[in-house]
Amino acid sequence: MRHPTRFLTDYVAGELGPVRQRAIEKHLLQCRQCSHAVEQEASVRHRLQNAATPDPSADLCERILLQASDDSNAAGGPSARPGSEREQGHRVLNPSFAHRHRTALAIGGGMAVVTAATLTAAYALGSEIQPDEFVAAGGTAAVSNSWESIAAQTPASLSEPEIEQLRDDGWFCPELKTMGFNLIGAEALTVDGRPTLQLKLDDGEHTLTIFEQRGQSSGAADAVPVNGATGNTVVEDGFEEVGGTQRTVWVHPGRSWQLVIDSGSVTYTVVSTLPIADMPRTVSQLMLTEHSQLAYSRPDTPDDPLSRILRGLEKLARPSP
Repeated sequence: MRHPTRFLTDYVAGELGPVRQRAIEKHLLQCRQCSHAVEQEASVRHRLQNAATPDPSADLCERILLQASDDSNAAGGPSARPGSEREQGHRVLNPSFAHRHRTALAIGGGMAVVTAATLTAAYALGSEIQPDEFVAAGGTAAVSNSWESIAAQTPASLSEPEIEQLRDDGWFCPELKTMGFNLIGAEALTVDGRPTLQLKLDDGEHTLTIFEQRGQSSGAADAVPVNGATGNTVVEDGFEEVGGTQRTVWVHPGRSWQLVIDSGSVTYTVVSTLPIADMPRTVSQLMLTEHSQLAYSRPDTPDDPLSRILRGLEKLARPSP
């Protein structure tokens, strides 16, 4: 039985289409493993959405009100009634003490906010799996086996069920539906000795073609990436490397919309008629697709909230490359 793990988070969030949602619900009726995963995800979301900041203690409220009252009396200066503090049973706070007290409260509140933000970021990072972890877990073997079973001979046209099977077995198959694109064609190719999936997308006005290359290049492990559209290296085709991004990105300066994105698990070549201003958004969507798929490709690793937070804190503590 295939487990639609990559769709479970979207199912809990209510972001699936009606056809996919009905298919998931039918599967959940028969699969206890996926039902348990859905219950865990729903429980975590519920706790995060309903987490409330604890109410301040009565003692803290009393001290704040007392301080506000004393500050008001002190502001009155000589016009304040003598002895009013004694008559009310209040003690006038030393101004320096009041300042230190306010500073401590501000620091404490700031630390609480920073701690909450850190734990939230750690929880999110803890769900991700890095490309090298994916390879170590045997992910590339599943990708290769799936390709050989579907596209033993290339070039070959692919159907939607075949694309879904590739996706279930570890291929990313980005369709960029959030950008309004629809898949109009797919083909299995071999480029530079590597399995290459070609996806043709259309939004009614612009076209976008994605070449997803998997497996090892025919050259050295540290060789520059290959342009999936031509089979040449990015250097041979005149691309220039762009820094400051999460993945290595190569752009051809003479072509407004052609780029190559390289990571440890996949190389994308993108050719599009979209405006150049949409390039950063497209890169982000491709990386989001990869991260989402890798998160569900994690081997047998504890996925409870505490384990995810600990993994995330470990990643946050690593020095930047």
